[in-house]
Amino acid sequence: APLQDFPHMSSPRRSPARKGLGGISRSLGGSSKGGWGHQSWLEVDPSAVPSPIAAAASPAAMPRAMQPLRVEPPAEWNTPCHVQPLESTNTNVAAREAMSRLARRPLVGAPTSPHKAERVRDHGMLEAACRRAGRASNAGVHAYNRGVLYENMGAHDDALACYRECLRIALESNDATSEALACNAIGVSLQTRAVAGLSAASHDAGELEGTATQLTEEDESLLREALSYHEQHAQVADAPGRFIAHSNIGIAHQALGDAAAAAEEHEAALRCAVQMSSLAGESLACAHLGTVKASDDAPTAKACTERRLLLSRTLGDAVGKADAYLQLGLIAQEAREWAEAREAFEHAMREAELSGDQRVRELARCSVGIAEGSLRFEGMLAAAAEGAGREGDVA
Repeated sequence: APLQDFPHMSSPRRSPARKGLGGISRSLGGSSKGGWGHQSWLEVDPSAVPSPIAAAASPAAMPRAMQPLRVEPPAEWNTPCHVQPLESTNTNVAAREAMSRLARRPLVGAPTSPHKAERVRDHGMLEAACRRAGRASNAGVHAYNRGVLYENMGAHDDALACYRECLRIALESNDATSEALACNAIGVSLQTRAVAGLSAASHDAGELEGTATQLTEEDESLLREALSYHEQHAQVADAPGRFIAHSNIGIAHQALGDAAAAAEEHEAALRCAVQMSSLAGESLACAHLGTVKASDDAPTAKACTERRLLLSRTLGDAVGKADAYLQLGLIAQEAREWAEAREAFEHAMREAELSGDQRVRELARCSVGIAEGSLRFEGMLAAAAEGAGREGDVA
């Protein structure tokens, strides 16, 4: 059945008063300026996704598990699209080209060329003009848009400075919408810089627990700073925003190796998804829970991943199906259930081939070989043990 629309994000939840990041005190009692942007992928209508190619080419294409989530700005902000990295090995040319046109970005998500710098200057001039005219909220919008342009150009320090300026203006003007967007942007930027691999699905067997094992002190510091911004985002957001914030907090805790805290946050995200009647949100939350629970609670991890597989089928999410089958194979492999693992990896290979995901297809193909070899080896050992037992009986 099609998803029900979740409540529009025009009335963020507020707390009485607090001190915002950056040392600026303000009350949260006033009204928010402007409206919130819809999280289009959270509202995916399964009836509108007739094929894997259409699902991959859809502007509401599902994000992958372990990918930090961004809040979409309101349409009236006229914000440039963020560069979202695409798999360069994706052989589904039609889907890649469609997504590129929709997002107005290079095919593989490379940083945009420096000739876009004039747009940065334009937003800078408009920001200064809004300041002079006393229109602080509009100045914050232009600061945010400059940050997106800088981030697309690969100038991450300049982008962070713009996002922080947007947050400062939002706190001074009591603008909860801009505050939430700025906190999300800062947190995601810091998070992806700390652990580059977090923006893609965890496909390696060594990442079954969903944790990063080689964090430097600088990376850990960036992740903890990102956590503070995501937590501030959660305080001023409604259900869709809280879903995004809790998911991002859980992913950061997984990277820091705190599986218990990560599970708690992903469970909170799942509750938000259920509250919104969002099958897409529930699917992603189950994927995250399946990853984090795999290390110490295989039955729960399997149940969550099977739920994710079911929801991915309903949503027409071919990439989600491939990832779910791959995760089920890894869980079975950890339990030394080689036949079950082989079957799951074979399904993952077929789904990845349908969606044009070459990387997952190759990983699944290799995993099929490992599972097949392990199954045959254990069969040989069992046969040898049985033969030795018969010889002993004869003697």
